[in-house]
Amino acid sequence: MEKLTLIIKGLDCAEEVGALKATVGKLDGIEHLDFNLLNGTMSVTFSDARLNEEQIITAVWQAGLKAQPYQAGIEEEQGFWEQQGRKMMCSLSGILGFAGFALHAILHQSVFDALSGEGGGVPLPSALLYLGAVVSGG
Repeated sequence: MEKLTLIIKGLDCAEEVGALKATVGKLDGIEHLDFNLLNGTMSVTFSDARLNEEQIITAVWQAGLKAQPYQAGIEEEQGFWEQQGRKMMCSLSGILGFAGFALHAILHQSVFDALSGEGGGVPLPSALLYLGAVVSGG
């Protein structure tokens, strides 16, 4: 058994994970796939007698993504945004979503009204915060 960790460009949601499971996961010799969406990596445990690194990278390409072998220390070569951008945008999305809901509840003077949609719909300031949450969350 051999373990390979790859950096997958664009790996950030369930659709990409599903595509990789459908292509890489079906290769003869794959034992286990593990995904880290925050870091954009995929770890593959495979039988080196039946499969090699190049075949796995080709299968990633067939799924519509690009892969390169993970090298320790590569994070140090990347800028701050490449390292932390996804985490920052996810955090911003959560903060904006919470702020939108809190403002919604305050303007409706009731958490129940904000949850149920009663009381005249979504106020414009809350809608803008919700929109910001969706856009920043990707």
